[in-house]
Amino acid sequence: MKSLPLQSSQTLLGPRYSAAAKAPALSAAQRATRERIVNREAAGDWEEVPCLCGALASDVVVSEIERHGLPYRKCLCTACGLLRVNPRWTQQRLARFYAEEYRSLYASSPTRDLESHIQWIARNGSAKAVAAFVEKAVTAKRAAMNSATLAETPGRLPRIALKVVEIGAGGGWNLAGLPKSWQRIGYDTDEAYLIAGRKLFGVDLRNGFLTDAIKEAGDADAVLLSHVVEHLSDPVTALRDVAAALPARGLVLIEVPGVFRIHSTARDPMVYMQNAHLYTFCAQTVARTCEMAGLEVLSVDEWCRVVARRAANGQTSVRAPDPDLARRILAYLQACERAHRFTAKVRSVPFIGGAAGRVVGKLYGLAMQHSLPKPSGV
Repeated sequence: MKSLPLQSSQTLLGPRYSAAAKAPALSAAQRATRERIVNREAAGDWEEVPCLCGALASDVVVSEIERHGLPYRKCLCTACGLLRVNPRWTQQRLARFYAEEYRSLYASSPTRDLESHIQWIARNGSAKAVAAFVEKAVTAKRAAMNSATLAETPGRLPRIALKVVEIGAGGGWNLAGLPKSWQRIGYDTDEAYLIAGRKLFGVDLRNGFLTDAIKEAGDADAVLLSHVVEHLSDPVTALRDVAAALPARGLVLIEVPGVFRIHSTARDPMVYMQNAHLYTFCAQTVARTCEMAGLEVLSVDEWCRVVARRAANGQTSVRAPDPDLARRILAYLQACERAHRFTAKVRSVPFIGGAAGRVVGKLYGLAMQHSLPKPSGV
C-alpha cells in the first residue's frame, strides 16, 4: 500500500488506524476495486486543503486509513473541531472515483437485485426517519405561513401542493416516505437507481446533481441534502448556491453523519472513516458551515439534522468556534474505540459471545449517551 504524499506526527485512535495496519476483510469485488484504486494512485491526484475555518497548521491526525484500507489522512482541526481529509483527492480524481469505483467499493457482495435493494433501503428506519424529519419541517413552516396569511387577510386559503427537491436522491427512498400529494423531485447521477426508483415509488427522479437541482428550486418549499454535504469538496459554496436559488419561504434541510452519534449507531469509529467522506461534522461544525454559507440555522441536533433558511440579507452571524470542542471530540472517539475493542473481545467468547457482545454494546451506548456533554453554542 502506497503511503500518503504528506508525512505528519500522528495522534491516532489506535493501531488499526495506522497506515501499517492490516487490511480489513472485504469481498472479492471490494478487494479488486481497492487494488485498482491503489495501483492507479499518482501524486497529482492529491491536494492539500485548509480547514473550512481557514486554519491549516492546527491539525491532530486521528487516522491514516479508512475502513476499506485505503490511504485516508483524517484530521481534527483543533481550532474549530471540524474533521476533514487532508490531503484529499482532487476534483478530477473524485469524479473518476464516483464514476468508476464508488459502487463496487461500497457494495459488499450484494445478495439482492437492485430493485429489492432499493426497497430494502426505503423500508429501513433511516430512510423513514429522514422522511419524517422533512415532513415535520415543511408542514410546520407552511402552517406558520398560513397562520400569518390568515391573520393579515382572513378567508379561505388556496390549496397549494408542497414541493421538495432532493439532491443526491439515489433511488428515491427518502422521497418515497413523503405524502404522495406532494411534488417530490429527486436528482442523482446513477441512471440505474433512477430507473428503478421511478418504477418502484412513482417519484419524479431526474439525472443531474447540484446545478440541475438548483434550477428546480425556485418555487420549492425545501431542498433536501441527505448524506451529501460530507461528500462535497466546497460545502460552503454549494450551500450558498442552494440558498440563493430558494424562495423566501424555502428551507434547506440537511442530514450528515454526526460524529457524536457513533455510540448509538455503529459503535465503531472506523465505520466513520470513509474515503468518500471529505468532512465529518457535529452539530456545532455543521451549523457553522451553514452560517458561513449565509444560512440562518433554525434547528440542529447531534444527529446532524439541520433546518435552515436563507438569511434575510444573505448574511448571518457565524458562531465562534468552541475552543474545547476538538478535545471533546478526540476524547469521545477514543472512548468509542475502547468500547469497540472491549465489545469485540466479548463477542469472541465461544457460545455466548454474540449475545453478550450485543448487551455490552448497548450498555456502552447508554453510558456514553448519559455522559455525553452538551455542546455549547447550539
